[in-house]
Amino acid sequence: MKKTLLVALVLCGVFASSAFAQEDVAAFFRGKTLRLIVGVGVGSGYDINARLLARHMSAHIPGQPVIVVQNQPGAGSLTMTNALYHTGPYDGTVMGASFNGMPTTPLLQPTGARFDPVKLNWLGSTNRETQVMYVWHTAPRRCSKMRAEERS
Repeated sequence: MKKTLLVALVLCGVFASSAFAQEDVAAFFRGKTLRLIVGVGVGSGYDINARLLARHMSAHIPGQPVIVVQNQPGAGSLTMTNALYHTGPYDGTVMGASFNGMPTTPLLQPTGARFDPVKLNWLGSTNRETQVMYVWHTAPRRCSKMRAEERS
């Protein structure tokens, strides 16, 4: 009996805190204007997708904030991503729409990327894109998985 009562009290606390947290989020976003910054020029596929997303995304955020799309083209979205990483704000009111390959840019262009991809929240994509990589035949190969005969 005591276990059942304890479990019931814990569940009530969890559900109540969830409801309060959701109301806090709605109160935070209510009346605010969110910015969705696109890292490429106006009229591109990414820009069109971002504008379509912004039109419908507000209905799915507690408090239904207004979402404004801005463009900051340059260096294949690298300019926007660098600026977003360094200037913020870091409260969820500014989002970036960059090329899908941006998380790997610090590995491929370490001098140009001035952001840590692990410290950004990557939410998803409005595009289905296949990422392709070319490697020169003389480049050294490294494999994280050893073949079965190499392990024994």
